[in-house]
Amino acid sequence: MKKNVFVLQILGVLGVVLILVKLNLFGVGNVILENPDNGCVSEEVIKKDPNLIQKNLFLIDKKQILNNLISRYSCLKDMEIKYSFPKKLKINIRVRDPIAKINSYNTQTPKTLNDLSLEEASSAALLDWNFPGDNSDESLVVDDSGYIFKKMNDEPLPTLFVKGDALKLGQRLDEPTFNKISKIFEKIKNMEISFQKAKLDDETLLIESNPKVTFSLSGDTFRQLASLQLILQEAKINGKVIQIIDLRFDKPVVAYTSKKNG
Repeated sequence: MKKNVFVLQILGVLGVVLILVKLNLFGVGNVILENPDNGCVSEEVIKKDPNLIQKNLFLIDKKQILNNLISRYSCLKDMEIKYSFPKKLKINIRVRDPIAKINSYNTQTPKTLNDLSLEEASSAALLDWNFPGDNSDESLVVDDSGYIFKKMNDEPLPTLFVKGDALKLGQRLDEPTFNKISKIFEKIKNMEISFQKAKLDDETLLIESNPKVTFSLSGDTFRQLASLQLILQEAKINGKVIQIIDLRFDKPVVAYTSKKNG
């Protein structure tokens, strides 16, 4: 008797499943993009994706959809897919946030630039503050993970020059390095230091600002930022004008110009 009841229960479940499949209640009938003003991918593009059209909910492959869209829209970072009964698919996408335009350059700068056997002041004096021409693809930008993608809008961004071969769309650079660069850019902007160009030379970051600032990306970023803030505050109190601040050493090297007038 129990066996017959169990069989009937199984048949009942299968019957319900067949009815649902027949009615296509789990099919995707309408795709809604919850953030259509994202500036990267339009709702029309999402709706036309062949991996979504008339697909059964249980057959949707998020990874395949994401990879297909990223291959055409490099500004896309991730997406969240939620099913809303009946037949509605709600999608929320995350776009990449650029920290700078990015260009590559080659240099013949001698290795003595970072030779710590030199006196610190001499090493600071050897820094190459010549910046290459901004002549590569203006549309390439980079985010804090080191991922290179296409610029989405006309937002003004500084240009970061990276030593090495030509950069390519979709290329991934060293993530820990760009996490540090992103934090540095954010913090110095909060200190009201404006800049348009920066250069990455191995583990040295040179920022062409006023004053010019140099960081060591192999050192303690937070310590260097704290030192920078203190140096700027002291210079303001003492009425001094700073030309260059080299934060690569335990004791930062600071070069001053003449005092402010008045």
